Amino acid sequence: MSGARESIVRSFDSDNPESLGVYKALEEIYPAFSKKIFQNNPFMKMIVMTNQSPMHILDYPICGKCETLAMWDRRAIKDGKVVRACGCFASGCGHRTIDPITFRQWLKEELRHKAPPTIVENLEFAVDAVAMTLMQRTLRAQKRMVRQENTERKSGLVDANGNSL
Repeated sequence: MSGARESIVRSFDSDNPESLGVYKALEEIYPAFSKKIFQNNPFMKMIVMTNQSPMHILDYPICGKCETLAMWDRRAIKDGKVVRACGCFASGCGHRTIDPITFRQWLKEELRHKAPPTIVENLEFAVDAVAMTLMQRTLRAQKRMVRQENTERKSGLVDANGNSL
C-alpha cells in the first residue's frame, strides 16, 4: 500500500475528539438513545466518529424514518420553499427526509426530560467554542495565504542578501 493510501486509511482509525466526547456524554446520560443514533449505520459511525468527519456531530441531520444520523443531500421544495434534505445510510432504510432536524435540535428535545438543563447548555457551549476555533484557524490560514501572495508579487528586485524588495 502506498504512503498516501496508508495515511488515508489511518485517518479513519483516529477518533474525532469532539464527536467522541459528545457521544460518551450521551452514553452516560441516555445509553439507549446513544445506541440508536448509529443503529444499523456503520457508515455514518465511521464518518462521524473519525477525523474524516466534515462537520461537527451535532450538525448532522436525523433521518425522519429510522431516527439515525444521516448525510445532507441536495435541496428540496417544501410548502413552496427551498429547504435542505438528507439521505439515510442505515441498512434497510435509505429514506430521504425533507427539511430534517439536526442532531443538536433532536438532542435538545430528547434530553429535555432525561437530563439536567446544564448538560444541553454545555453541549451548546462546546459547539460554539469549536466553531470559533475553526473560524480563527481559517482566518489565520487566509492571512498566511495573503502574505505569501504579497511576497511572491514583489518587484523582482533583491537586496544585497538576496531578499525580495
